[in-house]
Amino acid sequence: MLAACLDLECSLVFVAIGRSVHARGVTLAGMASTSWPFVTAVALAFLGAAMLGWRLLAGLAACLGGHRGA
Repeated sequence: MLAACLDLECSLVFVAIGRSVHARGVTLAGMASTSWPFVTAVALAFLGAAMLGWRLLAGLAACLGGHRGA
């Protein structure tokens, strides 16, 4: 969870720097409209990693003792 929070924070800092460099201003509405693709990507990446992690753990459990042949 800490990694997801840090990724989200870094994305928001990236957006704020980009908006200030391009003279767009750092407003709440501007940050929201610019950051949503980055925030969505972070959320999907961590969701995908969590789903993959659970599948790997389930597969490992099956290999280690979940299936016993007759």
